[in-house]
Amino acid sequence: MMNPDDDSNSEYDEQVIVVPLFPSNSFTGPSSSNGSSVTERNADYAEELARLQRQEYEAKDAAKRY
Repeated sequence: MMNPDDDSNSEYDEQVIVVPLFPSNSFTGPSSSNGSSVTERNADYAEELARLQRQEYEAKDAAKRY
């Protein structure tokens, strides 16, 4: 009989997966209907990426301390 603690995936139990949420039109290319240019959208994504990377760093740093 297998012990529940012997789960082969146990090393992944504590991982958190962060999935960024983008607007549904984010990958449709240039669009004049939403008013924002490709450059503006790219800047928004770069800002969001930086925020997520900062969040990841802070989470790893907090995990090291505990």
